[in-house]
Amino acid sequence: MDKLLAKLAERLQVFGADIISADETADWPTGKLDELVGEGVLVEIQHSKGVVCNECEENCFIEPYVRTNPDTGKTTGVFVCTRNPDIGRIEVDLNRLRQWEISGEKLEALGYTKKKTKKRNRKVSSDLTPKETEVFTLIHVQKKTPQQAAIEMQCSPQNVSNLLTKAEAKIKARRSHSINWDKTRKLPEDNRGQVQLSEDPLEEEQ
Repeated sequence: MDKLLAKLAERLQVFGADIISADETADWPTGKLDELVGEGVLVEIQHSKGVVCNECEENCFIEPYVRTNPDTGKTTGVFVCTRNPDIGRIEVDLNRLRQWEISGEKLEALGYTKKKTKKRNRKVSSDLTPKETEVFTLIHVQKKTPQQAAIEMQCSPQNVSNLLTKAEAKIKARRSHSINWDKTRKLPEDNRGQVQLSEDPLEEEQ
């Protein structure tokens, strides 16, 4: 239990890695998921829109349609593969769409994370983290889909989306700052007869 909680705490240090998918919990010991939910370490959130298909080696991210069998009343997810005709119709257990968020507050109370200090007014770094750089490169340079990026980075599509959003925001902020600086340097001289201060204000008094 201690090792699992420590691993969950480590994931909180990575932006967008605080979401646990149902597929990730498949190999957990029986009852462990319910135990963590009961203790408040994991909090169930809105279902994911899709899952990674394991019917072939391509491991595509698929979004199943929800269908109810009129004969049995059972509700399942249905997806028809158009990439591989040998596969065709796929049934997806809707439980695989479940996902949970790691509670940083609970792990802090249990002593697995450091207590948060009072926030100070300081400049937020505009540097991209390794994960943000990786996801930006996969999506915008290598032209991969978010689903393909999620598979390559071994995380959920939601985590990829979160990382990409943050990376794009940082890059946009950089470009905006650069443009504003260039405009400032190219501003026309003031023609309204105002006195222009020298670089050293003391020179004006001499």
